[in-house]
Amino acid sequence: MLAVSCAQEASAQEVRDFPTDDPTLKPRQYRISEYLRSCGKDDLSSVERSICLADTAKKLKFTLRSELQRQAADAAEIEAQEPVGGKTGLERAQIIKRNNARTQKAWEAYFKATCDAIAEEWEIGGGNGGAITTGRCMVRLLVQRINEIRG
Repeated sequence: MLAVSCAQEASAQEVRDFPTDDPTLKPRQYRISEYLRSCGKDDLSSVERSICLADTAKKLKFTLRSELQRQAADAAEIEAQEPVGGKTGLERAQIIKRNNARTQKAWEAYFKATCDAIAEEWEIGGGNGGAITTGRCMVRLLVQRINEIRG
Protein backbone atom coordinates (compact mmCIF):
# COMPACT_ATOMS: atom_id res chain seq x y z
CA MET A 1 0.00 0.00 0.00
CA LEU A 2 2.86 2.38 0.79
CA ALA A 3 4.41 1.74 -2.64
CA VAL A 4 1.15 2.66 -4.35
CA SER A 5 0.87 5.87 -2.34
CA CYS A 6 4.43 6.87 -3.20
CA ALA A 7 3.84 6.07 -6.88
CA GLN A 8 0.63 8.10 -6.92
CA GLU A 9 2.36 10.97 -5.16
CA ALA A 10 5.26 10.85 -7.63
CA SER A 11 2.80 10.79 -10.53
CA ALA A 12 0.93 13.81 -9.15
CA GLN A 13 4.22 15.67 -8.69
CA GLU A 14 5.24 14.76 -12.25
CA VAL A 15 2.02 16.25 -13.65
CA ARG A 16 2.59 19.53 -11.79
CA ASP A 17 6.25 19.89 -12.77
CA PHE A 18 6.08 19.77 -16.58
CA PRO A 19 7.50 22.98 -18.01
CA THR A 20 4.71 23.46 -20.53
CA ASP A 21 3.81 27.09 -20.22
CA ASP A 22 4.92 28.92 -23.33
CA PRO A 23 3.89 32.58 -23.09
CA THR A 24 4.00 32.94 -26.89
CA LEU A 25 1.21 30.38 -27.35
CA LYS A 26 -1.09 31.35 -24.48
CA PRO A 27 -4.61 30.00 -25.22
CA ARG A 28 -3.47 27.85 -28.18
CA GLN A 29 -1.03 25.90 -26.05
CA TYR A 30 -1.53 22.23 -25.32
CA ARG A 31 -0.64 21.31 -21.74
CA ILE A 32 0.95 17.97 -20.93
CA SER A 33 -0.57 17.88 -17.48
CA GLU A 34 -4.12 17.98 -18.89
CA TYR A 35 -3.50 14.85 -20.94
CA LEU A 36 -1.71 12.98 -18.17
CA ARG A 37 -4.33 13.91 -15.58
CA SER A 38 -7.09 12.35 -17.69
CA CYS A 39 -5.23 9.01 -17.68
CA GLY A 40 -4.02 9.18 -14.10
CA LYS A 41 -7.30 8.87 -12.23
CA ASP A 42 -7.12 6.77 -9.07
CA ASP A 43 -9.99 4.53 -10.16
CA LEU A 44 -8.11 3.30 -13.25
CA SER A 45 -6.12 0.08 -13.18
CA SER A 46 -2.59 -0.01 -14.60
CA VAL A 47 -3.90 -1.66 -17.75
CA GLU A 48 -6.60 0.98 -18.15
CA ARG A 49 -4.02 3.75 -17.62
CA SER A 50 -1.70 2.32 -20.25
CA ILE A 51 -4.60 1.96 -22.72
CA CYS A 52 -5.72 5.52 -21.99
CA LEU A 53 -2.19 6.83 -22.59
CA ALA A 54 -1.87 4.83 -25.84
CA ASP A 55 -5.22 6.21 -27.05
CA THR A 56 -4.18 9.73 -26.08
CA ALA A 57 -0.89 9.35 -27.95
CA LYS A 58 -2.80 8.14 -31.03
CA LYS A 59 -5.04 11.24 -30.93
CA LEU A 60 -2.03 13.50 -30.44
CA LYS A 61 -0.30 11.92 -33.44
CA PHE A 62 -3.36 12.82 -35.52
CA THR A 63 -3.18 16.39 -34.19
CA LEU A 64 0.53 16.51 -35.00
CA ARG A 65 -0.16 15.40 -38.59
CA SER A 66 -2.77 18.17 -38.88
CA GLU A 67 -0.30 20.75 -37.60
CA LEU A 68 2.35 19.53 -40.06
CA GLN A 69 -0.17 19.88 -42.89
CA ARG A 70 -0.98 23.41 -41.74
CA GLN A 71 2.76 24.16 -41.64
CA ALA A 72 3.13 22.88 -45.23
CA ALA A 73 0.17 25.01 -46.36
CA ASP A 74 1.78 28.08 -44.75
CA ALA A 75 5.00 27.37 -46.63
CA ALA A 76 3.06 26.94 -49.89
CA GLU A 77 1.61 30.44 -49.49
CA ILE A 78 5.13 31.87 -49.59
CA GLU A 79 5.56 30.63 -53.18
CA ALA A 80 3.46 33.50 -54.51
CA GLN A 81 5.26 36.20 -52.55
CA GLU A 82 7.68 38.73 -53.96
CA PRO A 83 11.43 38.03 -53.82
CA VAL A 84 13.10 38.72 -50.49
CA GLY A 85 16.80 38.45 -49.66
CA GLY A 86 17.67 37.51 -53.22
CA LYS A 87 15.33 34.49 -53.19
CA THR A 88 12.03 34.14 -54.99
CA GLY A 89 8.94 33.05 -53.10
CA LEU A 90 9.26 29.60 -54.66
CA GLU A 91 12.89 29.25 -53.54
CA ARG A 92 12.05 30.36 -50.01
CA ALA A 93 9.08 27.96 -49.86
CA GLN A 94 11.28 25.07 -51.02
CA ILE A 95 13.88 25.87 -48.35
CA ILE A 96 11.21 26.07 -45.64
CA LYS A 97 9.61 22.79 -46.74
CA ARG A 98 13.00 21.05 -46.84
CA ASN A 99 13.91 22.35 -43.37
CA ASN A 100 10.51 21.36 -41.95
CA ALA A 101 10.83 17.84 -43.37
CA ARG A 102 14.38 17.51 -42.03
CA THR A 103 13.48 18.66 -38.53
CA GLN A 104 10.40 16.42 -38.41
CA LYS A 105 12.44 13.40 -39.45
CA ALA A 106 15.01 14.18 -36.73
CA TRP A 107 12.26 14.67 -34.16
CA GLU A 108 10.67 11.31 -35.09
CA ALA A 109 14.03 9.58 -34.54
CA TYR A 110 14.39 11.35 -31.18
CA PHE A 111 10.83 10.44 -30.19
CA LYS A 112 11.33 6.77 -30.98
CA ALA A 113 14.76 6.54 -29.36
CA THR A 114 13.68 8.33 -26.18
CA CYS A 115 10.48 6.38 -25.54
CA ASP A 116 12.04 3.06 -26.62
CA ALA A 117 14.87 3.62 -24.14
CA ILE A 118 12.39 4.24 -21.34
CA ALA A 119 10.50 1.06 -22.23
CA GLU A 120 13.73 -0.93 -22.29
CA GLU A 121 14.83 0.42 -18.90
CA TRP A 122 11.59 -0.87 -17.37
CA GLU A 123 11.93 -4.18 -19.19
CA ILE A 124 15.47 -4.89 -18.03
CA GLY A 125 14.68 -3.66 -14.54
CA GLY A 126 11.84 -6.14 -14.14
CA GLY A 127 9.29 -3.45 -13.35
CA ASN A 128 5.66 -3.54 -14.36
CA GLY A 129 5.05 0.16 -15.05
CA GLY A 130 6.79 0.30 -18.42
CA ALA A 131 3.66 0.74 -20.53
CA ILE A 132 2.49 3.64 -18.38
CA THR A 133 5.88 5.33 -18.32
CA THR A 134 6.31 4.85 -22.06
CA GLY A 135 2.84 6.25 -22.67
CA ARG A 136 3.67 9.29 -20.56
CA CYS A 137 6.85 9.75 -22.58
CA MET A 138 4.92 9.64 -25.83
CA VAL A 139 2.27 12.10 -24.62
CA ARG A 140 4.90 14.49 -23.24
CA LEU A 141 6.97 14.55 -26.43
CA LEU A 142 3.96 14.77 -28.75
CA VAL A 143 2.48 17.72 -26.86
CA GLN A 144 5.85 19.47 -26.86
CA ARG A 145 6.24 18.95 -30.61
CA ILE A 146 2.72 20.19 -31.35
CA ASN A 147 3.46 23.31 -29.32
CA GLU A 148 6.76 23.83 -31.18
CA ILE A 149 5.04 23.68 -34.54
CA ARG A 150 2.18 25.90 -33.44
CA GLY A 151 4.61 28.45 -31.98
